[in-house]
Amino acid sequence: MGTPNWQNIMGSAPEISIFRRFEALNRQNLLYLQAELTALERDLRNLEAESATCDATDPRSQYSRDWEWMNMTDKNSNMNPQWLLFLRIRAILKEYSKQLI
Repeated sequence: MGTPNWQNIMGSAPEISIFRRFEALNRQNLLYLQAELTALERDLRNLEAESATCDATDPRSQYSRDWEWMNMTDKNSNMNPQWLLFLRIRAILKEYSKQLI
């Protein structure tokens, strides 16, 4: 009698299906995501601190008080670096949160 065909067995009796969870790799991935988020958070806080000390005529002075200012593009159609950084954080945070569930 040869080796069992697990694909056929699991197909006919799905309740006995066995799949690896790759727990160690998933934990490692979470740690890497966490480290990346920590570094990006530091960068965001630095940009926020810079914005808070800008002269009132500088649009960056409005970022902490007005989301629309932060989301604006400049005359060259470049998005604000602080907002771009936050969008990057948002994407990684979404992945991190999904992995935690």
